[in-house]
Amino acid sequence: MPEEDHLSATQALARAEVLDGLVRRRARWYARYLLIMGAMAFVSTFAIGLFPGPAGAAVSAVLACAVAGCLVVYALRQPVNRRGLAVHHGVVHGLWVILYLIVLTLGLNRFGGSLAWWLLGAFVVALPHLIGGLLEARR
Repeated sequence: MPEEDHLSATQALARAEVLDGLVRRRARWYARYLLIMGAMAFVSTFAIGLFPGPAGAAVSAVLACAVAGCLVVYALRQPVNRRGLAVHHGVVHGLWVILYLIVLTLGLNRFGGSLAWWLLGAFVVALPHLIGGLLEARR
């Protein structure tokens, strides 16, 4: 192997390492996104129990739409996404929807006035995003 090829291969590997580190740092935005989404899921779910009737639904909907809208803009402005992000995102949000529907259905039909139910339910609903965010932060 000629010396020039060895140097350019070494340089290419060094450049790949630098780029890998840059991509990893720039992709950390998704952990923040998930943690904020988890906090929003908690607060908006608990608001339904805290403010019974249409007021709770309104507070929850306004909060969820405002936070989700800001997070969509934030996500669209990020220059880097890690490999596998779409699958991870789909799993986290899919679990969140399932848990939210279960908590909401049971809460409205059986535990409407129980703040303990809504507090526990809000925590359960937030779990997919919070766990997903912590896993992303460890990458």
